[in-house]
Amino acid sequence: MQVPAPSGNRRTATVLAIAAVAVLVVAGGVVLLTRKGGDSESSTTNVTAPTSPSGSPSGSLADGTPTVVTTVPNSGVPSETFPLPTQPPVTAAPVTVGPTSPPVTVFDPAATPPVPAVTPIAGPGSPQVLSNPLPSGVSYDQVASSLWIAQQLGDALANDDWNTARRLEPAKSGNSNQKYLDGYDGLDRVSLLLVDARPDGAGYRLLVVSVANEKSGARTSLYCLEWTVDPGAVVVTQHGGVVGQIGRVPYAISPEGVRNDPSLDATVRTQCHWN
Repeated sequence: MQVPAPSGNRRTATVLAIAAVAVLVVAGGVVLLTRKGGDSESSTTNVTAPTSPSGSPSGSLADGTPTVVTTVPNSGVPSETFPLPTQPPVTAAPVTVGPTSPPVTVFDPAATPPVPAVTPIAGPGSPQVLSNPLPSGVSYDQVASSLWIAQQLGDALANDDWNTARRLEPAKSGNSNQKYLDGYDGLDRVSLLLVDARPDGAGYRLLVVSVANEKSGARTSLYCLEWTVDPGAVVVTQHGGVVGQIGRVPYAISPEGVRNDPSLDATVRTQCHWN
């Protein structure tokens, strides 16, 4: 059976129907492409976050850890937060605490001192204390200033410093230089060994042994003397009628040497006594 060919009107209608379908298909594709393109364009989504003092976005995690908010392309993935790097704890440098007070050195003024390597035969003397407390019960602290003033008079007499001798011993202020020379010629150095002391007026009466280096080191004489010292007035009085010379050696010896020599030390302690 033969199919009749379509008429002109039917052919036109068919063409129009096909064109309409094509338009719908194209329109749908455009919509899809537009939506897809809008999703994939590289526009940046701004995220509002708290601003740190320095002006950079910041925030915090649930546990209080500081965070920074990053802006990422709108790819459909939620924005992420990253904790700020934490600074290492500051460790203070160790502090060295010194002693709150200087170390206490127990000083025994009566301890036997070492003998100097070279025996001085001139210059200031080296005063010594034989015991503390002294036989009378007086402590060294009570008479230290008196012994020091007495030693200054001994130094002045050994160094021919007559003006200082007159000032320290006003009772002899009228002595001429010659009279002093007659009494102390050949005296080079004096060191006082304190044997005992007693209160006397405003000061103390000292029982001392003078270790007298004489004749440029040719001999050393030991004299037992009594001197009263007023430390407030800085005045010394020498007393007569004392024991006087108790020993002599034909060489120079220091007061430390006397104390370290058993025989001389015994002489000082036993032969020098109150008059």
